[in-house]
Amino acid sequence: MPGAKSLHTDEPDTSPLSSISAWNDSVAELKRQATKTIYVHSRVIYVGHVDLTSQTFFCRFDLFVAWDPKECGTTETFDPFLRMPQSESWSELFRFPLETPAGRVGFRATYEGVFICALELESFPFDAQAFDIRIQMGKDKVSGAILSLTNGYKLEHNPNFPNMIASQISDEYEFRPLRYSLSVTSRLESPEPRCEYMISIPASRKSGYYLSNHYFFVLLMFFFSFTFFVLPVDDIANRIMNNMTIFLINVAFKFSVSATLPKIGYQTAFDKYLAFSFVYLLLDPAIWSIIYVLENSSAADIGPAEVARLWVKNNWMAIGKVGLMFAGHAKLYYDYLVDHGKRSSTFAQMGKMDDALVKILTEQGIRFKPDGTVGNMVQYLQLIDS
Repeated sequence: MPGAKSLHTDEPDTSPLSSISAWNDSVAELKRQATKTIYVHSRVIYVGHVDLTSQTFFCRFDLFVAWDPKECGTTETFDPFLRMPQSESWSELFRFPLETPAGRVGFRATYEGVFICALELESFPFDAQAFDIRIQMGKDKVSGAILSLTNGYKLEHNPNFPNMIASQISDEYEFRPLRYSLSVTSRLESPEPRCEYMISIPASRKSGYYLSNHYFFVLLMFFFSFTFFVLPVDDIANRIMNNMTIFLINVAFKFSVSATLPKIGYQTAFDKYLAFSFVYLLLDPAIWSIIYVLENSSAADIGPAEVARLWVKNNWMAIGKVGLMFAGHAKLYYDYLVDHGKRSSTFAQMGKMDDALVKILTEQGIRFKPDGTVGNMVQYLQLIDS
């Protein structure tokens, strides 16, 4: 672009904050001056093989790329290479030439790859995710020119076409309409600012599998712990051993589940449930050890009077533990409702739904909430599957 000045410099940075501000101002000015616009939109064909431990997913999608031949050149003189830096591997399966009714030229290419995505699992298994595909400007294959803002190239969503997702067959996720966002590479990532286009694939997890196979198992441990209260109060060894056996089963279950989840530095909703179960199971041997000490009792010297007093305490403690179990589960259910209520705002933060898609869905009777999320998901899913 004539008159454009490179933002890269080898001079020492003596004022980092002012330099960042100057960089942002320069990028904004370059975007205003850019005269060569490349328009993109997408169609997601398949999403699957979501690996929680490596935080990756597989995706196959079509990318439609178009530009004005008067700005960038014809397909013979201009062939943009678009990078996908947030991926383990990707490949282009095939491409076809493309020409739009507006006179733009370009191509339609089908890509597939394994993409890296930082999953937000604080609400797992009641979470919502955005599976992101990051597309970055690379080079012109014909001239070798860098497709940077400095050289006048910018990336935009094609306003005439919607981002679409095909009907997906998934036992674990329920997919929502696609979203997108536009950004520019940071100063540390690239000395020449390049435009980026982010395809966001929103999805909410179907928690039924985890409720029936994980939560239900832990709930059984809660109920099994009540066998502690039917054992004779003077059978100290068996009472404590019975409870610790259930506790160790729960520990083994936690380790087996942890192997399938990423090593994250915060507790998920399921981690909190397990932590509650551990505390709950440890209460019996801990409290009864204190009771036996206060009663100055052992298995050998508990008399009839002491047995009677211990049975009274045993019954009251059983009632208390029933109340604690219900209170704990009520709190966990409340947290679930709060997280579920935040889903709309979570989806709204995953990017923008393009106007062409909103128009199509509205014409099909799909309602939208004030934050831009779908208001009648059942009807939307029926529309996608039809």
